[in-house]
Amino acid sequence: MPESTTSGGIPETLVTENLKALKLLHQVLMIVAAAVLAFAVRPDSTEQYKAALGELSALKEVSFQGWYTFISQRYKADEDQNNKIVLGVIRQAGIPIQGHPRLEQPVFGDPLPYIEGAKLIALDAFLSGNRKIGTVKIESDRRYLSEQLKKSVATRNPHPSVVGMGFSGIQNPSQYGLREWVNVSPTGAASLFFVINDQPQTIPNQPVNVIVTYSIHSENGRFASEWLRGDTFGRELIDGKTGVVFPHLKSFWDRLSSLTENEATVFLQEELSSSTRGTLSFFGIPVERSLAV
Repeated sequence: MPESTTSGGIPETLVTENLKALKLLHQVLMIVAAAVLAFAVRPDSTEQYKAALGELSALKEVSFQGWYTFISQRYKADEDQNNKIVLGVIRQAGIPIQGHPRLEQPVFGDPLPYIEGAKLIALDAFLSGNRKIGTVKIESDRRYLSEQLKKSVATRNPHPSVVGMGFSGIQNPSQYGLREWVNVSPTGAASLFFVINDQPQTIPNQPVNVIVTYSIHSENGRFASEWLRGDTFGRELIDGKTGVVFPHLKSFWDRLSSLTENEATVFLQEELSSSTRGTLSFFGIPVERSLAV
């Protein structure tokens, strides 16, 4: 039986096959066009990646020793008063002071996370949350302390002089010189040690100690972020209007929060590189984004 033909003499089966091919090509072109459009209108995160990397660079420059300094400076008036009391005790005991010694005093504060291995989420919690800080206030009567000191040096060379003094028995300093809030009573007793320089020296120099009562002056608040605002690089980590820490890193927080500073830097650098060298694949052939669009 002869094959059906169109009025133009073209076999109908061939027409049907060509129509199917055209329909398939049309569908492929629609898919490709949609892919190109989606790629073209996809938000460009290049600037966000750069801003987030800028925050990580600033974080590397922050001196975390400044946390101790911030607390110490906040309580400078208390420390000056303690120093004045102790110097008065020495003079009242009739002991010369050599040089310009200053009382070494404990400073209390919540410890920073270990910076080298800290996850960003841990740093954010420390810098954003409430922190407890404080210092010591001497409560003992000055005359009582001077009598103790006078007796303690009575067995020493008749010409002793004080060259240093400090607290002993109120915890040992931890990271950055801070005392942590572990088993710290709001009031208590400790030792004040005095470094003695005998003139002339006849026995090995050994500190003498007196017992002093004290109280703890403490506060709670967002002191870590307050300290950060005062740091040259730290202020770059806080949004000036909202007070949010790591505002640019928070744009990718679901992927960065569990990473360390170094891991986050590597991740963002790779994302930035991928963003600036974007490609589309058409039938397995990679095409630069700029050409595809």
